[in-house]
Amino acid sequence: MIGTELLERLKFIKTKLSEKYESVRINDEDCYLLENGVVFHVVALGDELNALVIEYSGNVEEYRKNNSEDGDLFFMDMENEEMLQAMSKEIETNL
Repeated sequence: MIGTELLERLKFIKTKLSEKYESVRINDEDCYLLENGVVFHVVALGDELNALVIEYSGNVEEYRKNNSEDGDLFFMDMENEEMLQAMSKEIETNL
């Protein structure tokens, strides 16, 4: 089960990412498109993990085929801005 705090964090992260990256809707998911064509989206992992993860696809077509790779886990023990910075750093390595 995904808790309220995790859902609020997901909303915060998505809002901030939308300010920096092009937002696109693919397979009924909010995604982001990088300049090099890489597509990513953020997923909440509830239950015991209580974390967010970024899933990456090489391009839109790969994403549509559900061909994605997971990035690192970002656990809720991080503050909002700390998590955003860590995620941004990971995203930048995929440019």
